[in-house]
Amino acid sequence: DDPRYLENDLSEFRLVVLLNNSGEIFDPAKEALRAWVRSGGRVLGVHAALASFLNGEDAVGGTVMEPVTDVIEHVFGTHFQNHPPPQTGNIRIHQEAAAAVHKHLLGVPKRFSHHDEFFNYTK
Repeated sequence: DDPRYLENDLSEFRLVVLLNNSGEIFDPAKEALRAWVRSGGRVLGVHAALASFLNGEDAVGGTVMEPVTDVIEHVFGTHFQNHPPPQTGNIRIHQEAAAAVHKHLLGVPKRFSHHDEFFNYTK
């Protein structure tokens, strides 16, 4: 829906989903997301959810972008910087941590290769 919802009272919502967003998705001076999270609100970020409020346009390659506000870092604990071109990477799953998230993750192999955009973050 309209991201301006994030500038208003969010108490009627149980979950906010940021899905493949980028750019300035709401006015950070008016945002209500930070306070809502502090009061127990939940946010689910999918794909480029942390790629908002950056000082650049090209996220691919060596271009490191810096955040222009700390809203995303406050909500997620980090902020997107960039990613190299898609590549194949070796993935290792920490089985105990995966099991703590959900029992279905126990079926994921301990090690596997995957071709994707591997994001770099500020922390």
